[in-house]
Amino acid sequence: MDSDRARPRFILTIDGGGTRGLIPALILAELERRIGRPLHDCFDLIAGTSTGGIIAAGLTAPSEADPKRAACSASDLVDIYRNESKRIFPHVFGIPLRVPGWPYSARPLERILAARIGTRVTTRDALTNIVIPAYDLLARKAVFMAGGPDYNRKLGIPERVFPLHIAARATSAAPTFFKPAAIDDPTKVEPDLLMVDGGVFANDPTIAAIIEGRKLGWHLGDIEILSLGTGRSDRPYPSARNWSFLGWVNPFRGVPIFSILMQASSSTISYQARRLDIAAYDRADFALPSGDGGLDNSSAAYLAALTTLAEDWIVANDAVLTRWADKLRTKQSGPPLPLAA
Repeated sequence: MDSDRARPRFILTIDGGGTRGLIPALILAELERRIGRPLHDCFDLIAGTSTGGIIAAGLTAPSEADPKRAACSASDLVDIYRNESKRIFPHVFGIPLRVPGWPYSARPLERILAARIGTRVTTRDALTNIVIPAYDLLARKAVFMAGGPDYNRKLGIPERVFPLHIAARATSAAPTFFKPAAIDDPTKVEPDLLMVDGGVFANDPTIAAIIEGRKLGWHLGDIEILSLGTGRSDRPYPSARNWSFLGWVNPFRGVPIFSILMQASSSTISYQARRLDIAAYDRADFALPSGDGGLDNSSAAYLAALTTLAEDWIVANDAVLTRWADKLRTKQSGPPLPLAA
């Protein structure tokens, strides 16, 4: 397992967070600008959960018009958040257009994913290695939708193949916000799945990415990680001591139970990653604007506030971005792994 040493393995991980995915998209657009190369050509593995899974899929899906190019640049993803968020999360005067406790229609999101990512490319086709977590409600277990060049070359790693736009839909099926994503296999070779947001257990997919790297034979000491959060809410919940069921799922409080689960997951995984013996770990994390940092806030004012957060982080962490741009710009492809029979 540890035979493939000799060069660093660069991993990018992106948290979930709904419209807050604008923050990592902006950071990645700046990194892509500094490198002058597409990100799929620089990172050995890209992992994303929920909105981060949409970003990961967009950056690694081959364009159906030109399979050597990615379906989306980081700048394209910024445009999606700025221009499409109101279609995905429609509001009137700041009030969500849904009955409290009921999900939004997933059709606008599904149409956007199909148009931007394409409907023919799969996890097997990814331009670099990818992993996207989701949770299956039928088998009651985590699912890691993985694939890419090293999976195709490496012996003994059979991975179920998922259309990338479906993987992005499944990982972003946040409970109470969207219905679960049903994935049926008409051949019945693979089990049917009913999947919800990977944020219920791995809102930060960093540990999942490390495990996938180990599966591919990468040594822990060769792994370098850039982990991008989507911000944390510092809003306290002193009234929780008196909440009923409705208090925990109140959409006007940002669905506290889901917000708490996501933030607890990200903070725990970040703590674990910092204590692993990997070569390098950089994490972008920051407090959100006042309020609950709701996943579905698509107002122009909120998106502008998120843009300011990203721009401030970029200025404050210029040295971090410069360091990553320098090493990613000069990254060379390693020796090819043996092709599977």
